[in-house]
Parts: sequence; C-alpha cells; structure tokens
Amino acid sequence: MKTKQKTKEDKVADKIVDLVNDVTLDLEEVGKIIATGYLTMSYNRVILLAEAAAEERENQSVRQFNTLF
Repeated sequence: MKTKQKTKEDKVADKIVDLVNDVTLDLEEVGKIIATGYLTMSYNRVILLAEAAAEERENQSVRQFNTLF
C-alpha cells in the first residue's frame, strides 16, 4: 500500500510547527528580528501565513457547528 507523499508545503509546515513549538524560544523576539532584519517581502509572507492559518482554523470551527447531523 502506497502512502501519500508529503508536498513541499507539508514539509515546510512541519518544520515551522516544530520550530515554534519549542517553548524556550521567545516568539516575540523572533517577530522583532523578522520585522527589523529581513526584507519587507519576508515579513509580508509571514503575515500571510499567519492569516491563512487563522482563517482556516475559523472555517474549521464554522464547519463543525453547521452540520445537518
């Protein structure tokens, strides 16, 4: 039986989740460094990623409560 191969996006998401789940990491400091030390495009892409995740989470919540059964 073949397992579904992970996409590039799946692999990146796994890496990001692994990194931010480190409770010893100061995420606020990481955010400041991204905002001041990297290109605006990089900052904008991080914001896009966070907004997409928040929207998907919201949509999942809505789908849970809007079922017929």
